[in-house]
Amino acid sequence: MNKITKILFSFLIISTLVGCAWTDDNESIKIVGSYNVAWNDLESNRGIYRNINSCSGCSEIIVENYVFSTGTKGKYIFAKQQTFSAPLKTNYFIIDTLENINTQKGVYGPLNKIEFEKLVKKRGLKKVIFNKHFPKLK
Repeated sequence: MNKITKILFSFLIISTLVGCAWTDDNESIKIVGSYNVAWNDLESNRGIYRNINSCSGCSEIIVENYVFSTGTKGKYIFAKQQTFSAPLKTNYFIIDTLENINTQKGVYGPLNKIEFEKLVKKRGLKKVIFNKHFPKLK
């Protein structure tokens, strides 16, 4: 291999490594227990994930993107999700962490605001506070 070929080959290897997923931007913030609000690659991918205990580094999506606000009360997690389609609208979710042991069991939503408030009342929750906030989509 001549010197120019070695340089081009080295550049190709470095470019490939820099473009790999493990170098992408990401963020994960613990909500409670094994639940996180997280995104990978793009902030618009922010959702709620639950860590899978039997698999190191694995997680399951509980609420898809774009989650812009979360809160907790006892065994419940609350989430506000903004849709990507026009007109933009807000969906609400309630996650019962004791029921949510596999797949989507214990996940209530998407709900509109009125449905959310009815379910909060039905569950005997007096006041729901969303205490983690992220920028809304524009």
